[in-house]
Amino acid sequence: MKRVTAILGVFILCLSFSLLKANNINVTNISLVNQNTSAGLNNAANYTSVQFDLTWDNAWRNSAGPANWDAAWVFVKFQVFGQPDWQHATLSSTDAHHTITNTNGQTITTNAATDGRGVMIHLGANANTNLNLQGVNLRWMYRTGNVVHDTANVTVRVFAIEMVYIPDGQFFAGDGTLTTPPPSSSALTINSVGNNRPILISSEAAFNFIASGSSSGTAPFGYNPLFTSAYTLPSSFPKGYAAFYTMKYELSVQQFTDFFNCLRTDITTAKNNRNISGSQPSRSTFSWSGSPLTDATAGAGANRPQGGFSMEDYYTYADWSGLRFITELEYEKMCRGTDRTGAAPGIAVYPVNAEYAWGESANSVTGTANLTNDGTVSEGITSPTSSLLNVNGGFSAGPVRCGIFAAKNPSTNQRRLTGATYYGVMELTGNLEEWVLAAQPQLYWGSCSSTLYYYDGTHGDGNIDQSTGRFNSAAFFVNSNTSYPYWMSRKGGSYSGVQNVSTRSSNWSSTSGCSSPSFTGRTATAGFRGGLSASSL
Repeated sequence: MKRVTAILGVFILCLSFSLLKANNINVTNISLVNQNTSAGLNNAANYTSVQFDLTWDNAWRNSAGPANWDAAWVFVKFQVFGQPDWQHATLSSTDAHHTITNTNGQTITTNAATDGRGVMIHLGANANTNLNLQGVNLRWMYRTGNVVHDTANVTVRVFAIEMVYIPDGQFFAGDGTLTTPPPSSSALTINSVGNNRPILISSEAAFNFIASGSSSGTAPFGYNPLFTSAYTLPSSFPKGYAAFYTMKYELSVQQFTDFFNCLRTDITTAKNNRNISGSQPSRSTFSWSGSPLTDATAGAGANRPQGGFSMEDYYTYADWSGLRFITELEYEKMCRGTDRTGAAPGIAVYPVNAEYAWGESANSVTGTANLTNDGTVSEGITSPTSSLLNVNGGFSAGPVRCGIFAAKNPSTNQRRLTGATYYGVMELTGNLEEWVLAAQPQLYWGSCSSTLYYYDGTHGDGNIDQSTGRFNSAAFFVNSNTSYPYWMSRKGGSYSGVQNVSTRSSNWSSTSGCSSPSFTGRTATAGFRGGLSASSL
């Protein structure tokens, strides 16, 4: 790490760090500038700017077809001198308060989160380029909550995560086959009496799931084989029709290491709770000595995805980064897509029978047997044009680099060669499994209650429990009860075996709600990919 020390404005001393992120997104030259105290000493209106340079490769924006773009979700953490905890910086919620001195000829848009937890930065006009943004200035409202005095000594860290914008539009959930039995017996269907056609999701309105044995219901309706009783997903549950952002790649070892090194250093509990080293696959190389004063290291696999996540690990990183869960409906939307070449709302792309994330079936799947530059930022494969490369058959012990299959040049079979989804999201099939929130209710499983509850799409607020290293967002718990988190399942398969898009699994086997899997149990093949509702910007 490169450390930069500077005295800024009149008062604030900033120790800032340059941090490398996944697939060559990079934050450098961090400083605090232009502190404004004109409203008076320690006034709530006082602010300063967090300044840095931001670069990333393979940025794009397209107005037709997928009609989407990639982006960087940027947020700031700070530590007041003499205090052990890192806190989430509240940034201005006004877009115009965040500026870029030099965009090197590109049109750039900044969208601030309405609650100040971060800023989304992306191309504002059609392009396909590597971005080099110099002098990015994010306005930090450091007096919000009276957490920082004008004369405080602080250390700031800037984090950037590559994201992909998934535009609003109708899509299909389920499988593309009309045969019986279908290749994915757990797939969502339009009814439960043998018609295996997929469901058209055409709005974010409440959606009715009918009981087993039913063939009709109040529109819109469908059938969920994993929850055979009738229920209604409320309008607040993210169904994938509304626009949202998702992480372009799975969370890397380096990104998880950066998070881990923002946990308190004066006690071991928080770090012990998030120490993932004992459950990760062999090619994920996160390492920590066990000493609270010692930073973790990313090792040779820094650019590979971090495996070994539990549900609690997932929830904690989502809360800490200001992101939220991806639902299984959103997963299918970002694989399958809506063709927006014509007029809104576009045309939902019909599922291929037993397809994977790149829109083809099992007959196209082959593995990668040979790597080049193993363990480096340029880790690649030897024959990039001979096979579909998203299945890691040659390295069954663990995943390969985040974005390893990203296309460097446009081609007619780009999705096949890259394993990318319709929207350009990478590694949604293979590499690591995707934690998703199932499109069904959650019960108070521990109390055997029959009351049903539903996640409402609320994001993490950037702050976690500093003493335990555990998430504490009330929105991530059933009915805000901290004893009952929402339960998740996994999609997409991993390096050890892939699953097609419509295959679904559940962490609970009945509607009794009286038993549950371990919320803290870790799985080597499970990673992290968070999301963010576009309406929150």
